[in-house]
Amino acid sequence: MSPPFRRRFNGKRFILERHANSPRQCINDSTLNVEIYHPNPLLLQKTSSMEPSEALYHEIAGVLEEATEGKMFGALCIKAPNGKAGVMYSKTGLLVCKLNGADEQEALKLSGTRTFTPADNREMKGWIEIPYTHAEHWKKFAAIGHENARKIEVKPKKKA
Repeated sequence: MSPPFRRRFNGKRFILERHANSPRQCINDSTLNVEIYHPNPLLLQKTSSMEPSEALYHEIAGVLEEATEGKMFGALCIKAPNGKAGVMYSKTGLLVCKLNGADEQEALKLSGTRTFTPADNREMKGWIEIPYTHAEHWKKFAAIGHENARKIEVKPKKKA
């Protein structure tokens, strides 16, 4: 049975949308149990060779409400409409989410999770690394991280 959506690349990011089956543009990624659709065969080949963790990250980015993909610290991130990032896919294949309170404690209870430390052993409080071994929790924590980013108040820039 095919999934009720397809991923479409719009030149900047992957978009999940409902689809009618189109076998000539479809490959089956059995590791994620997802079919990936794209009209450009070169990009289709690129997405099929993607790590399963990165493919899951792009799937999550396509599902989150009002999310856009961007970059943060040179890594992929999901930004809220206010321009703030709440979810990041690290270069080492970990999902990094902006969590606080009980959600942060819940994530830290999972084995292999830790506070994100981008450089010089300086921890970023509230940012938690979640390994792919806990992929079943990625969507939940990504949604929480994205919602936390949406709540951040953006101060207007001062005019010079």
